[in-house]
Amino acid sequence: MNQPNPNLFREEALKHYLQAEEGRGLVKVSPPWTWTLLWVLLTALGAALLASFLGHVEVNGRGRGIVRPSTGVRMLVSQSAGVVGRIEVRSSQAVKAGTALLHIEAPNIQSQLLEADRQTEAVKSDYKALSTRQDAAYLEQSQRLKSRISQLREQIVSFKESTQLYERKLKAKQVEARCC
Repeated sequence: MNQPNPNLFREEALKHYLQAEEGRGLVKVSPPWTWTLLWVLLTALGAALLASFLGHVEVNGRGRGIVRPSTGVRMLVSQSAGVVGRIEVRSSQAVKAGTALLHIEAPNIQSQLLEADRQTEAVKSDYKALSTRQDAAYLEQSQRLKSRISQLREQIVSFKESTQLYERKLKAKQVEARCC
């Protein structure tokens, strides 16, 4: 086998290469207080994320509104709880009876409406399916009845022919009985 030549590289090239490596030394590490700061920030971030998932902040607000009807001051009472979505009138604007003053967004009522819409669609699809089945059954029954009517007409014609045949036989026997 061939032994590698120890004098493969020049002495000067090796010194130059090793000099470039000498200055690098160990990697400098940040001071310990930066690690402590990093862990404090990560803990705070984790606590904030946990609080955002588990915590609940209720946003409620009360406001005063004055409605001055011509009959005197009356208290307004909402029929459902919710959040004011938009206000339809401006301050000091005259309104007529039945005019919407504001819209309240109530998630529970909206979910009930969505559920009612879903049930309505289900009933409509059930109605369509039932209507289709009833139409098919009606057509089938109608065809059966038409077939039965046709059979009964044929039977009536057959009975008429049989009656005529029996009448001819009767007349023939009567004529035969008179002759003999």
